[in-house]
Amino acid sequence: GGEEPELVVTNASQDVSVELTLPPTGTLQVTAASVEEFPLPAHVIVVGRDPSPPFEAVEPWGMDPLPPGISRMMDLPVSGSDSIQLEPGEYDIVVMRGMEYDVHVESVTVISNEVVTIDATLTRVLDTAGMLCGDFHIHAAVGPDTELTDDDRVANFAAEGMEVLVPSNHAFVVDFAPMVARLGLDGWVATINSQEVTTFDYGHFGLFPMEVDPEMPNGGAFDWVGVSPTEIFEWGQQQDREMVVQINHPRAIPTPADMQN
Repeated sequence: GGEEPELVVTNASQDVSVELTLPPTGTLQVTAASVEEFPLPAHVIVVGRDPSPPFEAVEPWGMDPLPPGISRMMDLPVSGSDSIQLEPGEYDIVVMRGMEYDVHVESVTVISNEVVTIDATLTRVLDTAGMLCGDFHIHAAVGPDTELTDDDRVANFAAEGMEVLVPSNHAFVVDFAPMVARLGLDGWVATINSQEVTTFDYGHFGLFPMEVDPEMPNGGAFDWVGVSPTEIFEWGQQQDREMVVQINHPRAIPTPADMQN
């Protein structure tokens, strides 16, 4: 709240009582739209001028959840509008939608119990007609590789302008379609079921499209145990649909000593 810090002196075997008074928060309301005034899912970054500390100081895994100076981040829904509560202070607000649009930057002053509004107009600066932007190796909440919920993951990708989402988890087949429908993003993103085949000897392979088997606890994932890379590729070629078999981060997995040469 801009107040000067209070010095507290402690002595051995002495209790010290300090009363802290925090000011009420203010509200930041952000709306994003195209030049045609069509609402846009967009990503909002709140940069503190002090810099403001992160919203949560330290997460359970012992790492700062946000880069230095970043106070909050949020993803606007299909309505292109949402609000968050902020401590009073000076901020730079960045509204963006991936690499295909320009960026809106605006400085604001947040005051207790008051609403500050930003109406951002984002202009498309990259013509991608006839092309789609996709990520073909996305981890979902069912696995250990992300702390985000599936709804948050889908919303974040949509806000960044990603158009094809391929969830690929270790030994699980996950369908993002229910999350896309729940968030009203059917007109913005498509999703393809996938699996990251996680062999320990040969690295990780992406298989898609995979069919979800609701009767199986792993969604009907391909059983890779004892299977060679050649057999993984052959399995993909033998399915009743055209499939992609890709090698994920091929240089990131250590290989046995006799394979390194």
